[in-house]
Amino acid sequence: MNGGSAGTAATHDETLFELAQWLARVQQYSASHPACAQLGERTHRALSRSLAIASPLSIDVLKDGMSIEDVAVGHAAVRTRLAPHLHERGVLVLRFLPGATVAELTALIELFTLPVQTTFDRGGLRALASERGLARIQIEEIAHDISADERAAQRTRARLRTSFADVLRELLAKRAIRGLTGAELLELLDHPEIAVTILEEDPLGIAESLAGLCLMVRDEEQATGTELYPKLRVIILALSLPSHDRVLLGLPTLVGDFREALVWALDGLDESELARIALASFRAHATELDVTLYALSVAAPHDGRRLSTLRRVALHFYDLPSEDASASELVTVCAMNAGDVDSYWRERECLAPHAMRILGGRGAFAFSTSAAARDRASGAPPPDYLGDQRRVMSELVKMASRTRRFEQLCAKLPQTAVTFARAGSTESVLGIVDGLRGVTREECKELAKNTLREVVSPAVAGLLLADTDTTSADIEGEKLDDLTTTVRLLTALAPTVVFEQLELSESRKMRRIFIESLVAAGPRLLPLVRRKLHAPSWFVVRNALVILTRIGGTAADLLPVASHPNEKVRLEVLRSLRALPSDAQAMDFVAAYLTDPVQEIRQHSLVLLRGELLSAEGVARLERIAANEQESEDRRRRVVEALGRCPLDAAATALFTLLQPRGLLEIGSLRDVVAVALRGSPAPLGPGYFAEGLKSPAWRVRKACERAAGGGT
Repeated sequence: MNGGSAGTAATHDETLFELAQWLARVQQYSASHPACAQLGERTHRALSRSLAIASPLSIDVLKDGMSIEDVAVGHAAVRTRLAPHLHERGVLVLRFLPGATVAELTALIELFTLPVQTTFDRGGLRALASERGLARIQIEEIAHDISADERAAQRTRARLRTSFADVLRELLAKRAIRGLTGAELLELLDHPEIAVTILEEDPLGIAESLAGLCLMVRDEEQATGTELYPKLRVIILALSLPSHDRVLLGLPTLVGDFREALVWALDGLDESELARIALASFRAHATELDVTLYALSVAAPHDGRRLSTLRRVALHFYDLPSEDASASELVTVCAMNAGDVDSYWRERECLAPHAMRILGGRGAFAFSTSAAARDRASGAPPPDYLGDQRRVMSELVKMASRTRRFEQLCAKLPQTAVTFARAGSTESVLGIVDGLRGVTREECKELAKNTLREVVSPAVAGLLLADTDTTSADIEGEKLDDLTTTVRLLTALAPTVVFEQLELSESRKMRRIFIESLVAAGPRLLPLVRRKLHAPSWFVVRNALVILTRIGGTAADLLPVASHPNEKVRLEVLRSLRALPSDAQAMDFVAAYLTDPVQEIRQHSLVLLRGELLSAEGVARLERIAANEQESEDRRRRVVEALGRCPLDAAATALFTLLQPRGLLEIGSLRDVVAVALRGSPAPLGPGYFAEGLKSPAWRVRKACERAAGGGT
């Protein structure tokens, strides 16, 4: 990726993120929607920037990630949404050539929105792209080997698709009274996966299609008395989340029998099942709750059923991922209850308390029913009570330090600070801290310093840090500098509490401030950081590693976590090794990471490999890698060169072993590289082994050594 620079990686990450955003929006609306068209243009501009760096741009697709030139794309939207979406459709490599147009990208995104089964039935994305004439977009995919059973299933899907489409068209045009009946309808209901594929082939018309199927099922039940609804229910619940959204929002636009049939089908679901469908629509339209609430009022006209469904929707909020933008937006909007002026105030009251509880737990939303809170909501500027509290307490302590009663005041300050902290008056506690730090009388400085340690007890420090973490989202400029100074002071007095808040904080800004403050505390925190390396939570261990290397830690400190089961921790160990002085212990870790199951770790560990620091165990690991013909040629070459720099006799022995023939056929032999490494080996046995190679009865060994010595042809 042009040297793997950070700028290049960021450019490619942005391109794939824009593609993921565009695909998500097209799945909600359509490629021709104005909002989607704007995203398409943004994606094209981002792609043009990437193609200016790497042309063509080849993207490898895995189930849980994407990579460009072996560099993994780190954005969560790409790893969790785009990559699984393409992998499910059999894509292995997606390649963009220079000159790709917006029209070609739009055609590609439309192909991506096809259901998986439809994509495979039509020959795969590669064939579909060829049919669309996408000359500057290439797709490599898995081979579509179709068995006899799959061909039979394709014929069944094609037959049912044609029959269903024909009768649905007749029903919509009111040219027929009945749709599919009898054995044909039963066959469709008995194959819910086929029914789902047929219904989702036209995402924008899925509400009409499902309503038509519901109408057919209802009429057949009335005509024959056979209970078919349980099979229809399975099909409805098997639809994808975008389909659930479109079905619910498409309900109010239906008329006549189609509307009645779909309402009948949704009425057969229990509240928890209907809540799953409604939640999909709420997440897709977080900023337009009224749209979903109106559709839900049509699907569940009875107030009790509708409100019960919404209570179950609210319970699903607790399971939404906090890092997902759409989920956070939904919870935030639901928390902002508009009150009685809202047409759906009763519905919103079912959602608001749970949303506020979630945001309060995350420290992202402070809710109050007081008049001051209502004033803030109306835009009125609040009085600077908080600033006054801090200033008044600070001046009070400073004035007391100039009197003979200062000692009596200091005796009461620790308990006063606890009371203030428990009451949530953080600014008052900070005022006490400011006042004690500002004491200027020489005879009072020692007393003030000791009192400050007692005031900032672990309990008070924990409450202060928690409150500071909650209210720091929008702090910038001088206030941010003051906050940083305060955190550093708390770190000096209660580092354990700061570490605990670092583990709990959800603010990236505050985590960075906590880490910098802990680093500033210096080597005295080494015992605490070493204990944190044994924590059960991987992110606690990772934070400890970030701090360890910056306060005087050594490679020996990394021993407890070098084999950590979480790959993010092992990757942080590798970053730590890059910052620490290299020694034999560090090279043992690097050699072990050369065979790590994570490709990124294997790739970066190769850069840190230094042969002159290898131990006997590291030499054995490298020998196994060099002897493995399944490894890439470049990795084996780098390993052999490292063995050639090792002063241990074990390394020279390993090179001599690698020099020997392994069979009649050898693929990609590195014998010449091994011979050169053996010739320059600083190990005591190296010259003897090389001389023995020059006299070897094996022609290949002898010639490789002669070429290394400069005497062969």
